[in-house]
Amino acid sequence: METDVPFDTVNPHEEAVPFLRNILRHGHGKLAQSLHRLVTLLRDTLPIVVELENIRRDSDKHGRKLDIFAKSAGWFRLLYGDLM
Repeated sequence: METDVPFDTVNPHEEAVPFLRNILRHGHGKLAQSLHRLVTLLRDTLPIVVELENIRRDSDKHGRKLDIFAKSAGWFRLLYGDLM
C-alpha cells in the first residue's frame, strides 16, 4: 500500500493515555459500555490529536517553542513559547 505519508510510529493519543485508561477502570463491571465510550472518544478526538501533532512538528521545524499536553481525555492545551 503506497501513501504520500511516511511511516510514523507516533501515537497521537499518547498524551491522553492516563485519562483514557481511567475510562476503562471506572466501568464498574460494565466493560462493554466503557469500551464503547473509549472507542467513541478515540474516534471523535482523532482529527484533533492528529492536527495537534502536525502543529507540533511544524513548530519544531521552524524553531518555535510550543507545548501541547492533555488536560483530560478530550481536552488538550497548547501553549506558545512567548506565553511560557
